[in-house]
Amino acid sequence: MLADPVLERRFEPNPLLLTSRRGALEAQLEQLKERLLEPILNSVESAALAQELRRVANEALAWFTVCPILVLPTLLEEKVRSALEWWERQESIRHRETGGSETAQTTASA
Repeated sequence: MLADPVLERRFEPNPLLLTSRRGALEAQLEQLKERLLEPILNSVESAALAQELRRVANEALAWFTVCPILVLPTLLEEKVRSALEWWERQESIRHRETGGSETAQTTASA
């Protein structure tokens, strides 16, 4: 029995997903990520926050889709915004804990 040509075409490998092509695409995506991330990192003073932003940028890049160049800028922006909100909450908690312990020490020594 001969194979159906329509089915054969349907299951041909997608050229965008072939290893040689994928390597070039991944390199381009990495460059795009770095270009998008650079102005954000330049505005950050904390090395720990910069590290967190790089982590979420890598996470955004990991969400590889069929149209990654269209999705990456928006996804990266969303991930960075989320990381900045998390960072601010953590800083607020650290500040309250530090302020609370300083107040308790001041009260105890009075």
